[in-house]
Amino acid sequence: MSDEQPSKGRMTARSSVARVGRRISLLTLTQVLAVAEHLNFRHAAEALGMSQSSLSTRIRNLEEEIGVLVFERRHRGVRLTEAGRAFVAEIASGLGQIDHAVTVAKTFAEGRSGRLRIGLHGVPATGFVGTLLGNYGRNRLGIELVVTEGQIEDAVPAVIGDHVDIALVVGEPRAPQCHSRLLWSEPLVLTLGQNHRLAARDEIHWRNLDGETFLIRHGGAGPLVRDHAVRRMGEHGITLHFRRVDVERDTLMQMVSRGEGVTFSGTSLKAVASEGLIWRPIADDDEPVRLHALWSPQNRSKTLRDLLAMAGKTRAGYRSAPR
Repeated sequence: MSDEQPSKGRMTARSSVARVGRRISLLTLTQVLAVAEHLNFRHAAEALGMSQSSLSTRIRNLEEEIGVLVFERRHRGVRLTEAGRAFVAEIASGLGQIDHAVTVAKTFAEGRSGRLRIGLHGVPATGFVGTLLGNYGRNRLGIELVVTEGQIEDAVPAVIGDHVDIALVVGEPRAPQCHSRLLWSEPLVLTLGQNHRLAARDEIHWRNLDGETFLIRHGGAGPLVRDHAVRRMGEHGITLHFRRVDVERDTLMQMVSRGEGVTFSGTSLKAVASEGLIWRPIADDDEPVRLHALWSPQNRSKTLRDLLAMAGKTRAGYRSAPR
């Protein structure tokens, strides 16, 4: 039993100190620092904009509360006791930490620090998206951009599950539980190898593609590309052969360059190394590739709002830039 008493005593003392600490206001601690700086109640009270008697009473109540004499009163002012000097040093350190915490919090709230998680779903980080990310990064140096890639069907779950702050997705996803905005649209172009039979044409029509093999990725924008081609196949009475391949975008482009088939791309992919590839518009197809942004209604972060604002500016500049 005797071994347990000191432990209980220490726990009681710590609990008592914690209770006292919770009752001391930051205002009172600021007043202690003012008196410690001026070593004079009248001068400190004037600096704080309060009466000398009120300040003196506040300090006296604090000393009684903590059971420590912080100041020795003298005719011409006060001086800190040894305990008081230690107490004031700790107060100054603690208030400095609070000031720092407030400053850090403000930088996050104002979008000057933090992290923004962006999901690219069927979207290459080229063209408009590459320009947008570059513009944002240059103008928000304190923000860490975390960019991930995923399938189009994973965009909504990624936003709802708080895995990303914003998803950039090809197409027009049905997501009533998310906010959505059209960020960008661009023409759909046929991608073919430089030795393809249609490579010499400046303009291609759907009827010219009768019998062609279309290489379609399982992931990314592959399903959307196939749906688009199937619609046009029915409209124009032609036959297309679809070959689905489980490869990344770069490998698909290599297959096209080798003449294994053709595919569709947005014009933004023309910015990628294009050895052996040619892009041609479809003259009788004006349906564009659309890029939408999805985000949670609960996400009100300044970094997210800044990215959406930057997207508008980037879109205006990108439209007017020479191609």
